[in-house]
Amino acid sequence: MKKLMLFFSLFLIISLAAEITPADTSQIVKPQITFLEFGSTTCIPCKMMEKVMEEVRTIYGDSVAVIFNNVNEERELSKTWNIKLIPTQIFLDADGKEFFRHEGYYPTEEIAKLFAENGLPKPEVKEEIKE
Repeated sequence: MKKLMLFFSLFLIISLAAEITPADTSQIVKPQITFLEFGSTTCIPCKMMEKVMEEVRTIYGDSVAVIFNNVNEERELSKTWNIKLIPTQIFLDADGKEFFRHEGYYPTEEIAKLFAENGLPKPEVKEEIKE
């Protein structure tokens, strides 16, 4: 009886694990660049960066992870990243290593240049053909 219960338990665990584990890991997209934005919801340049972050998300999709960190709510994280001025943008490569940092407002066009210089060209926008 103990062997039967053990077998059943193992079968149940394996079945659950199979449901949790994705069958095709090639579908998992790891971002090439992580864009960390440190700012607040009250400073004017920080508010201007909201549009930039959304544009970067739209243009680059899963190739870039865009993460906003509110320095007023995440003080320890801000200390860890040595944030002295807001807004501050930190860019990490696929291995999580910082390759660039900028303080102040940073327009989308400049970020696109930075990405291209670091191996991530701006995707081409395909126009729909209307008949």
